[in-house]
Amino acid sequence: MNSFFTSVRNYLSLVKFSHTVFAMPFALIGFSLAVFSEDHDFSL
Repeated sequence: MNSFFTSVRNYLSLVKFSHTVFAMPFALIGFSLAVFSEDHDFSL
């Protein structure tokens, strides 16, 4: 069971927090352009 958690931890370490913060504005810009340019109804 310990090797499972080690494998999961190693896999999650591939995603760095700084990369996520850097990519988030681009993802939000792309999302908003896609939703608002085609008049799709989206609500949370």
